[in-house]
Amino acid sequence: MAIAARSPFPVFEAIAALLVVAGFATVAYLQMQAQISAVPQFDTQSTYDAKPGGYRAVYEVLGREGVRVQQFERHPAYLDGSIDVFVVSDAEVGPSLTIPLQQADIDAIGAWVKAGGSLLVIGHAYRGDPALKMAAIARTGGPNDRARPIISSALTDGVRSVDGTSTNRIPFAGAQRQIPAVADTAGAVVATYSLGKGSVIVVSDPTLFQNRNLARADNARLAYDLVTANAGPRGVVAFEEFSHGHQVAETFLSVLPVPARVGLAIVGIALLALLVATFFRFGPVVPQSDDSERTSAEYLSSMAALLARGGATRKALRDVADAAIHGLAESLGLHDSAPVALLAARLRGRSAGDAAADALLELNRLRSYEYPKEADLLAAARIASVLRKEYAPNARIGFGRRRTSAKRSA
Repeated sequence: MAIAARSPFPVFEAIAALLVVAGFATVAYLQMQAQISAVPQFDTQSTYDAKPGGYRAVYEVLGREGVRVQQFERHPAYLDGSIDVFVVSDAEVGPSLTIPLQQADIDAIGAWVKAGGSLLVIGHAYRGDPALKMAAIARTGGPNDRARPIISSALTDGVRSVDGTSTNRIPFAGAQRQIPAVADTAGAVVATYSLGKGSVIVVSDPTLFQNRNLARADNARLAYDLVTANAGPRGVVAFEEFSHGHQVAETFLSVLPVPARVGLAIVGIALLALLVATFFRFGPVVPQSDDSERTSAEYLSSMAALLARGGATRKALRDVADAAIHGLAESLGLHDSAPVALLAARLRGRSAGDAAADALLELNRLRSYEYPKEADLLAAARIASVLRKEYAPNARIGFGRRRTSAKRSA
């Protein structure tokens, strides 16, 4: 028994495949590094950003402390009473460029605050806005923010000092309506004021709550105090993320008010119930009573349609012709079985009998058809009507209108 030779291992092919895979992996790595290097390195102040300039740390710390935090990714026009505190922060690229909300969005935020909401504004992007009645923010501070609480309130409970790197301050001379809560000699870092039925808290230094600075001094404690001091019974704190690029696409249902959505839900449930009731039986079949009564005309029409479908034209024609011929024979004093030719000869001997004789012969011809049509039946009926009208026994009894008898003279 011969043993088959084993084929050699494809060394060169395996090396080539490994080189191709390594090449693809290298290209993918270089592309990933290029994408990472292309991402701008700036302080976003976004709760989605875990880099040093983001607010991811403060979002998670507040959540661990029992604060009901959420990320608001819709237009501020959708703010409602379900949110107690709304946090708006700058989105800085470089030292001064910002990505602020549009004026319509700021107006919506101002209307929400005036209705009783609590707004926390972090940064200087909305300074001097008329809708929010904010004071001007200037760069009057030193290189390091070492501000301290200047009043004892719920906004500064447990806070001894803060540590930031921004020079933004609210000058005391321009903050006539704002009450400073945390400040240094250059101006207020945290200030508060009333707006309608609600309140606004302004934090001029956005670096206090960045990931890189949250653990310094009492920055984390200050963040907790600011979002819980004016929180309502629900304690819901929403961080505005729409201006940071995190946006939820609006749908048809999302733009509808709640009553309209409830109405659509009710209509959908009703249609579903109708569908189920149509395709599924929930009880025995009950025949409905037929109370309709048919008239004589409807009966005759239905019988005529039935006879027409059954091919009764030949029988009906012969019945009409036989009745007319027998009546004519009786009126002429002959037997019912008298030939048609004899009846025609008798008619020709009378006044205007030639036309009647021709009609009789035509009727007899139609009677002899094996497959007559409806037109033949109608023609036979007309001829029979004329013959019975003119030659019926017992005066003029038959089809047609009876002539009026002559009046007797006096």
